[in-house]
Amino acid sequence: MYYSFTASLRLPAYILFVLVVMLAATALLCDLLRRGASRSSRLMAATAYGAAVLLVGLRKPTSGAAMLVCHALFAAVVARGTPVRDLAGLAAAMAVGGFALLALVQLVHPDWLAVMRDGALLAQLTDGRTVGVVLGRLFQDAGASARRLGPDAILGACVLMLLVWLGRRRRWSRGVVVWSLVAATGVVVLGTLWRGYGKTWWLAYALVVVSWAWGLRSRHAVRPAGTPASGHAPTFALVALLMVLPVAFSLGTNGSLPAHTQMASMFAVLALLVVLQRLVVLEELPRLALAVCLAFIGGAGFFIQWPTLGDPAATYRLRAGLFDQVHPIEFGPRRAVVRVDEPTRHEVEVLRTLASEAGWTPGLPLIDLTGDGPGWVLALDGRPPGLAWVIGGYAGSLRAAHWALGRIQPSKLAQSWVLTAHGNPRSVAEHPDWLRGIDPGLRYRLVGRLQVGARYSFDAARGAQPVTLSLWKPERENER
Repeated sequence: MYYSFTASLRLPAYILFVLVVMLAATALLCDLLRRGASRSSRLMAATAYGAAVLLVGLRKPTSGAAMLVCHALFAAVVARGTPVRDLAGLAAAMAVGGFALLALVQLVHPDWLAVMRDGALLAQLTDGRTVGVVLGRLFQDAGASARRLGPDAILGACVLMLLVWLGRRRRWSRGVVVWSLVAATGVVVLGTLWRGYGKTWWLAYALVVVSWAWGLRSRHAVRPAGTPASGHAPTFALVALLMVLPVAFSLGTNGSLPAHTQMASMFAVLALLVVLQRLVVLEELPRLALAVCLAFIGGAGFFIQWPTLGDPAATYRLRAGLFDQVHPIEFGPRRAVVRVDEPTRHEVEVLRTLASEAGWTPGLPLIDLTGDGPGWVLALDGRPPGLAWVIGGYAGSLRAAHWALGRIQPSKLAQSWVLTAHGNPRSVAEHPDWLRGIDPGLRYRLVGRLQVGARYSFDAARGAQPVTLSLWKPERENER
């Protein structure tokens, strides 16, 4: 579960946290709604569920709200007939879990609400994200996806029609339906590998899942009258929930929502596994067919993860595969050991030498205007004032950086060193004189330059181009 199923290592840690907690919250919801479970276990699951929902909401409010809506609709289907008293007890346990976590957050970070408010404002300044923009982009992406999915929709309709037709032929329906669906599973999984991380993978998986479910339903539709239907509604509701959660996970992204959902493909894989398990329980799926399906699914995951061991293109903002990241280097105030590739280790050592010769000491304030992330600040053991990561590359990056850095105390700003980058499209500013728009009295002196390799390519034709880092030292009045 550490990496997403089809996104390989292309998954930043903050998104990975949301994904894992959403998976855990969904599992807890299924556990607390499970019939036959003891009251104590259901209350414990409800308490943990309340805390998990709040965790997602604190980390990514749009995903937390969307997940809660999806979970509520699922619970409305599955919990029908549950006594109101039991539902009230579960709701109270959820509230206890949420309030307990909120009290802990308040104790550890008393200013958490102000931080979240500032974060929301910073996001609006950076790329104009508001609730209206997020919802508008959701409908826009849905319309664009619908236009691109014509062939897939036609193929899915043909598969469904074939399964309905086969499902009504009692004599040979079981074998043909089972192996047709096994073949469909293989085609979709292999197609995902062949086409790469396509923007429509989740709909392709949805077609397979719906095919399985429809084949199962049509199979039982021809049973003699009076035979129990086994109650497929909870299974169908769970499959539908798992298929829509990738959209909830990606809601609020500043990029293409269909492309972003690929990082949550684990939900679609789980939906497929749920239906497979249901078919096995109903003795509709032979063990051999199940083994073939699992081989397709597991094999796809293996072949997707394997390139990350040696291919930098399969990793997230890393220039080397995992096998090449063997050189230890210490980062941060606690001297945490991180293993990197040899070029990165060399670049960090050279930058540290340049900074030390210019009078740098660990713990000094450092403003990173490279726009890529806080990695270089940690490498120098600096203290970023205002923001750890001044994000570049967006229409409002300069406006957001001006707002965030303008809140720093003038004395702290005057003591801050500055790191800039030339040749990086994500750079916030290539020269520290930009900061004079905040304080006209600021002056800086160039103390060193270093050429480093790019973490990723912005131009497919040219490939990744080197980036030049520049380290600037603040000048005091008596040094001018």
